This record gives sequence, structure tokens and C-alpha cells, in this order.
Amino acid sequence: MNYYDLWKRYVRLNEAEVPTTAVPATTPPATTDAQPKADPAKEAEEQKKKAESQKALIDLQTAIKTIQDQANKLQASLAEGWRTYIVEQQPAPQQAAQPVVKESIYKGAHLDDGTLVCEACLEELLESQRTIIQEAKYQGRTVTLNKPTAGDVKKFKVYVKDPTTGNVKKVNFGDPNMKIKKNIPARRKSFRARHNCDNPGPKTKARYWSCKKW
Repeated sequence: MNYYDLWKRYVRLNEAEVPTTAVPATTPPATTDAQPKADPAKEAEEQKKKAESQKALIDLQTAIKTIQDQANKLQASLAEGWRTYIVEQQPAPQQAAQPVVKESIYKGAHLDDGTLVCEACLEELLESQRTIIQEAKYQGRTVTLNKPTAGDVKKFKVYVKDPTTGNVKKVNFGDPNMKIKKNIPARRKSFRARHNCDNPGPKTKARYWSCKKW
């Protein structure tokens, strides 16, 4: 039996019985002091109808509760499905890129006697002494700055920009009759000591570039 049939059954059992014959208006009601005699069969029938009506009401309430429970479950299922869909549409969090450790180009650097040097210290020293190479005008022609080349007056020549005047200057350095023997530790040490290469001075002087060569 479906829910609609339960409802019709409940309404049918609770319908009032309509009398089939009308009472004449001119006939006065009979007055009597005697109480009407109860009909056991009629009372039993009424009790039966009342019990059936009560049962129909309980069945209808149970059916309504079942519908509500099913509706709540369906609503919860739809909500969970929607939340799952939203989560799946979210882009996956990107993992932070691992930092790339660049290996120092000075790894394994050592002195002539084989003593290892501090890589970070050496890199910092060379970076601080690195000279930027650029071009400029010198006596009407374009020259490359800070790049020593074979000289015409001395062994080498280099064009530099004087920071005090802003003018380009040609620096001649090196004895054309001598060879640079920096591969011999004793000779290199002696040269750098004589010229105080730990403090070579400004790059506009020959001593600065001689020390760089040694």
C-alpha cells in the first residue's frame, strides 16, 4: 500500500456519517425521562472504526517520518558530493622548489706548495678585484678599457678611466726585455714583495697592472 492509499484510508475512516432521512420540523422531539438503551453491536462497530482510524493515523505518521528520513539522507549525500567536487577542483598545492646549491668554481684551489685555500675567501677577494671591461674613446678612436694588451712603449699597455678626471688614460707597464715567471714561487714571491702587491694602488698606475700580471 502506498502513502496516498494510507491517506485516503485515514480520511475515509474519519468521515462523519450523514443521516439519510430528515426529521420533520413540525414533529416535536419526544420527551422521556428514560435513557436510550445502548446497542452493544453499534458500540462494538464504533470501537472497531476508532481502532482502525488510530492505526491508519499511526501508519501515515510512520510513512511521513520515513519520507523525511530519506529526504535528509539524500540532502546529506548531495552536500557531501558537492564538497568532494569542490575539493577535487582545487589546484594541488605546489611544492616549494628546492634551492639549487651551486658548486664553487674555486673548489680545490691551493697555493703553489699544495696548501688548500679558503674557497669563500678566495671568491670574495677575486670578486672585489674584478675589473669591468668596457669601451671608451681615446684620442678619437674606440678602445677597450681595463684589458691589457701587447704594448708599444712597454711590454703591455692598458686603457683605463681616471675616476678623478673622468678621462681615458693609457697606462704602459712591464719591461719588454723580461719574462714573467710567476710559475716559479720564489720569483713570484720576490716580485710581489718588491712592488708591495698586497697594496697595489690605483688602477691608473703601472704598479697596479704589474701586480695583476704577477
